[in-house]
Amino acid sequence: MLKELSALKGQAISNIQTNFDSELIVSTSSCLKIEAEYKRLYSDSTIKLVGPTLRYDNKSDKTKALTAFLPFQWFLRIHQCKELIEALHEYAPHVEALKSAVNDDDLMRELPKVDWESSIESTKASAINSFIEDNFDDEGDRSLFKTFLDGRSWLDLKTLAGVETNELTGKKLNRTSKDYIGSVITTVTRLINDTAGALPQFINLYLSSEEVRNVLSELPMKHSSVEPSFLEGGTNVIYYGAPGTGKSHTIDSVIDEDYTIRTVFHADTQNSDFVGCLKPKMKGDSIHYEFRSGPFTNAIIQAYQNPTVNNFLVIEELNRAPAAAVFGEIFQLLDRKPTGESSYSINVSDIDMINHIELETGITLNKGMLKIPSNLSFLATMNSSDQAVMPLDTAFKRRWNFRYIPLDFENSYTDDGKPCSEGVLLIQEYTPDEESITKQVEWKDFALAVNTVLTENSIPEDKHLGPFFLSENELTAEKREESLTGKLFMYLWDDVLRHGMKELIFNTDIKTYGQLIRSHEENQPIFSEHFYELLSDKLQLCPEE
Repeated sequence: MLKELSALKGQAISNIQTNFDSELIVSTSSCLKIEAEYKRLYSDSTIKLVGPTLRYDNKSDKTKALTAFLPFQWFLRIHQCKELIEALHEYAPHVEALKSAVNDDDLMRELPKVDWESSIESTKASAINSFIEDNFDDEGDRSLFKTFLDGRSWLDLKTLAGVETNELTGKKLNRTSKDYIGSVITTVTRLINDTAGALPQFINLYLSSEEVRNVLSELPMKHSSVEPSFLEGGTNVIYYGAPGTGKSHTIDSVIDEDYTIRTVFHADTQNSDFVGCLKPKMKGDSIHYEFRSGPFTNAIIQAYQNPTVNNFLVIEELNRAPAAAVFGEIFQLLDRKPTGESSYSINVSDIDMINHIELETGITLNKGMLKIPSNLSFLATMNSSDQAVMPLDTAFKRRWNFRYIPLDFENSYTDDGKPCSEGVLLIQEYTPDEESITKQVEWKDFALAVNTVLTENSIPEDKHLGPFFLSENELTAEKREESLTGKLFMYLWDDVLRHGMKELIFNTDIKTYGQLIRSHEENQPIFSEHFYELLSDKLQLCPEE
């Protein structure tokens, strides 16, 4: 079934106008594949790859040779005309059949021709109509082929002194299909310099080689466009405080999850993890490399794609990695103007990163210079009491605002209005006759008692227990024992009281962590007398007692 060409031509022109400033980003490997396919299709050609261009010499004698340079950027325009080119090639076999049927080169030299049925000799018009009747069963195809021979559905009319004539542009049908299709595509694609009439070769290569089409379909494009107007207010904030105070929850109350990228730093986090890098990817049986963006680059892209809303990059446990090294050269971008935009731009050394950002955002970075837009905020959490953390250097810290999240068991910072996790812990206590009995204590009361002991002994507040150190899920009947021995006791024994102060909370007879756990599992009291005194009016018999 033939296709109506006028709409396809209009669509091709629209595609080109919409992406007029676009360019293909052609990698070396892609160039080599296209060169190999060109040599396969035109095996008698003398060509040489020169960057993303083919050099074509039409003679072996250098003193007489003429040279054409065929840029691969042409393929972008060809791809934008793909449906029109394919449709024209469906007409080509019928044109060849018409040539054989009428056997009149002069007639074919007239076609296509406006109003051909009335503007050429009647005998010739009759011959064409007879051919159409004999070769097309579908009435729609007959009408479309007649329209094709008229030419106005796919060719432009020539103008003379600014006035449109009845003469058509383009080459006539006595030429090969490569010639007359190439001439109309040259006009539609608005290419000024088709050296040596080679565009039809690229059209033929595009249609004949699936490998070339596959290569082109995966090539990124670079767009030239104006940078959008960004919402203002971006900032850098580090939330810090004791474990369980609700630092992450505080961030969650600020951000919009739909416009947030999250990451967690750890001891092995590197700049390539945070920013992104080239990584291998399987393509069929072969391996090729492509840029895989990290959370920083993803956040930049998201902010560019959503310029009118606040965007966020959330970094949990900022100081568990050497943060300044992880940020690397983008460290400089953390300085902000009052609007929230980076005070300075940096020239990113990784061209693959620049290409990736430009491809995803449609924005061409001026001279490859990158900055944080004013609608992107960096929010981070850190716990300075942690043993396994990296100190932040002064130059890095001064580019952030610090917000302390205090220990507060009374005022709610949660959506459900709870100032503290709700639940009980089960501990052992001695009766007056020295028998052990299981008691329960509210998590809040237990945590406050621990913090009282730590305060009395001048242990820094950032090592105290926050109201959400144990979550309500961890305080359920199924999980509270595991939370007590595997999380709470370990934190107190190994982190808070590790330097000869274990007797402040635990029984002086307990010398090792293993002994602590065994004593608890054997239902023996494990806490110090002072700690029991602090809990004396808070302990209650378990419901089952």
